[in-house]
Amino acid sequence: MAKKSNKQSNTGMDGTDFPDDLLQTQQAWNATYRALAAPRPRKCHGAAPPSARTPSTVWPALVGAG
Repeated sequence: MAKKSNKQSNTGMDGTDFPDDLLQTQQAWNATYRALAAPRPRKCHGAAPPSARTPSTVWPALVGAG
């Protein structure tokens, strides 16, 4: 008895064997993945967080002590 295999041959297949909408969706997915995976520069400019830059005249009003 021959051993069964779940492998299928794709002999004779080329790019035209797939529907256009599937190819377009795959291309869009690949472009999105590349964009998300690309390294992005960090915004490390050494500034203090916004709360530390709040003027002292505004800070008491923000915390309700004014």
